Amino acid sequence: MPSLFRPFCTLLTLAGACFGGISAHAQYDADSFGDSRDVVGVTSVVSVKEVRPGDAFVVAVVFEIKPGWHIWTSEASLKTAPPDIARYDGAIWTTIALESKEATTPIAAGIDSIQWPEFHNARADLGEGPQNFSVYEGRAIAFLPIQLALDAQAGPLSIPLVVSFQSCNDSVCMAPADVSMKVSVNVGPSNVPAAEMAHFANFDPSVLQKMNGADSVSTTAPSNAVEFRFFRWSFSIGTDGVGFFYLLLVAATGGFLLNLTPCVLPVIPLKVMGLAASADNPRHAFFLASVMSAGVICFWLALGLALSFITGFEQANQLFQFPAFTIGVGVFIAIMAIGMAGFFSIGLPSWLMSIETKNESTSGAFLFGIMTAILSTPCTAPLMGAAAGWAVTTESPTTILSVFAAIGAGMASPYLLLSAFPKLVARVPRAGEGSEVVKQVMGLLLLGAAAYFIGAGINQVLATPSAIYWWFVAAIGASAGLWLTRQTLRIARGWRIRTFFSVIGIAIAASSVYIGVELGQGERIHWTTYSPEVLDAALKDGDVVVLNFTADWCINCKTLEKGVLESNLVAGLLDGDDVLALKADIGREAAAKDKLRSEGFVTIPLLIVIAPNGETVLKATDYTPDQVAQAIEKARGMRTQ
Repeated sequence: MPSLFRPFCTLLTLAGACFGGISAHAQYDADSFGDSRDVVGVTSVVSVKEVRPGDAFVVAVVFEIKPGWHIWTSEASLKTAPPDIARYDGAIWTTIALESKEATTPIAAGIDSIQWPEFHNARADLGEGPQNFSVYEGRAIAFLPIQLALDAQAGPLSIPLVVSFQSCNDSVCMAPADVSMKVSVNVGPSNVPAAEMAHFANFDPSVLQKMNGADSVSTTAPSNAVEFRFFRWSFSIGTDGVGFFYLLLVAATGGFLLNLTPCVLPVIPLKVMGLAASADNPRHAFFLASVMSAGVICFWLALGLALSFITGFEQANQLFQFPAFTIGVGVFIAIMAIGMAGFFSIGLPSWLMSIETKNESTSGAFLFGIMTAILSTPCTAPLMGAAAGWAVTTESPTTILSVFAAIGAGMASPYLLLSAFPKLVARVPRAGEGSEVVKQVMGLLLLGAAAYFIGAGINQVLATPSAIYWWFVAAIGASAGLWLTRQTLRIARGWRIRTFFSVIGIAIAASSVYIGVELGQGERIHWTTYSPEVLDAALKDGDVVVLNFTADWCINCKTLEKGVLESNLVAGLLDGDDVLALKADIGREAAAKDKLRSEGFVTIPLLIVIAPNGETVLKATDYTPDQVAQAIEKARGMRTQ
């Protein structure tokens, strides 16, 4: 469009020369040139119907520009424009601002963090030769993030905005226009998304994280991509079309990795031995593995149904926030462990006996799959947490069930693989004293897991948490290792087998003692209990905030706390005068659960490092001491000037 701006720029140049210091808005007469509102419609769409004090939401300001017309871009758009985009001092830039800046307007931040739409290039000659200029055409949407103040009053809230712009075509420019509008939301106890979410498909939620002092961000501003982080490797996957298929594959990978977590690992040898017992009958082995896999998938589908249709149920591990459930799971695992190990002759119900690995049956395989899935819920595998969290926040039953079914299928896949290739387990002992010893050792390790759940459940009801239950866990684990060593030396004949299993037994015993010493003595770091007010005060004081989401029943959380956060490198930084270590225990504080969801997550562990200017430097479900240390040092250099 080489002639697009020529008449427009001529008018601007003449007007500027004649009127000098008069504002650009005074250069045009609406009666002579028309009103820009005649060809440009401006409306607003809000991402929420109800928002909490201190949280953020997004307003989509929609420009509907008639064909053949255009408006100048925002001046801020030129900051990221290529070098060949010229800046014209006489331009009347598009702006969005508060119409009233009275102190009573309950806005904490965000009005200066507008995400402007992409502009189009138009070529014109303003007297310095042909140059490229920026304009908005067609349908353009600007996203205005707004964070409410923490003291915003409950009830209906109307925020006045004014949108200023000027429209032109290739022959005439209309008078600039100011459009006043009211953004209406209700300030209440929860975040309720609005119905018109299609307008927000291109909104970048990271804008919200950059607002100074932002404590809590509403997840109702949607994104068309899910961010994944695996230690130092990070990537994103779109949720539309083929992207959703890739997302299911990642969720399945996360489900597979669940088998390697401390929650599930002890039961794998038991199942492998069960499959080995049927190795001579491949069809039967595959059938039992399929039934067990169905049990795993059915459990995850049941969780998906609960998340979809039970009000207030928002996360897969939420049941463990109820002490009775945590203790009940521990008692169930303890009964199963005793039966599997065969140490005691107790009369178990027939439906429990059917799960015993000596008696592979259809019902036993199915219930074993359910038990395996139950054991996995306190743990979160890499990649799985982000997929599950995104699915839950969509509030779509179809999406939730699809993602959770993929997690279940991924978790069940190793057992199907082993049953499909029975030679992989053909050399595993199927009977005899060696097989019984392995079952006894695995039963003891499961008994240790039972002690963990029972202790964590009891800890939830105590006014002052105690770490003494870790000594019971360690004692049982050490007994398993010593029992393996003793029985190996008693029944094994070859020195290689004796050496191999004795070393494993000693390693199990030593690891258990180490766990007891590390976890039984309490925490090395002085944690401050999370609250929105504490976080806000710390940022205002210029502190770096390390926010750790955890719970007593979360094994992964305890592992990362001891192995990473309490390492010499990180613990020394957390003790710094300018660093605040915040613990958000979702099993104890409702505010911690709300904050976790506001960050776009429903599972733990999660660690967030926040700079004094409010910007998030690190947000990760798995991390190393170096990553955390580097994030803290980086945050220290990001204080508000």
